[in-house]
Amino acid sequence: ETARDYAQVGCVETYIPGLSAPWTDGYLNLAKCLELGLNDGRDRLSGMQIGPATGDPRQFAVFEDLFRAYERQVEAALDAMLAAKDDYDRTLAQHAPEPLNSALIRDCLERGQDATGGGARYLLTGAYGVGLGTTVDSLAALNELVYTRREAQIDDLLAAPPELPQQGAS
Repeated sequence: ETARDYAQVGCVETYIPGLSAPWTDGYLNLAKCLELGLNDGRDRLSGMQIGPATGDPRQFAVFEDLFRAYERQVEAALDAMLAAKDDYDRTLAQHAPEPLNSALIRDCLERGQDATGGGARYLLTGAYGVGLGTTVDSLAALNELVYTRREAQIDDLLAAPPELPQQGAS
C-alpha cells in the first residue's frame, strides 16, 4: 500500500509524501571507473592511486579479466561515495535540521525527531551511475577490438596521452 503512494521528484528521485526524509544523491562516474580499471587504479592525469590496485591490463588474457577490474573499481567508488553520503547525512542532521519539512512527515511528529535525524520512516537516497553510454561503448569496443578480433593492442590504448577537458566545450 505504501509503495503505491509515491511521487517522482525531478528526473529520477522517488519520494513518499509524509514518510520520506530529504534525500541526498551521489553521482558515480562509471567511465572514470573504467579508466581506473585500465590503469590499475591510477588516475591518468595526476598519476595518483585513487582506486584499488586491480592489475596491469597488459596481463589480462581475456575480456572478463578487464571487466572484473572495472567491477572492482565500481565497488570501491560506490563504497567511498556511500560512506561520504552517510557522513553528509550525519552532518546535516546535526547542523541543518529541517523543522518545517519534519512537521509534514508523520513519523517525525510521532517520534519527536527531525527528518534529517532519523525521524522519517524512509531515507530515499540515490546513487546515480553517470557516463553509462560512454562506458558501455568503451567496454564493447575493448572486447571486440582487443580481445575478440585482436585488431588493437591494449599497450597502444594505454600509451595514448590523456585528454584534458577543453574550456567551454559542450
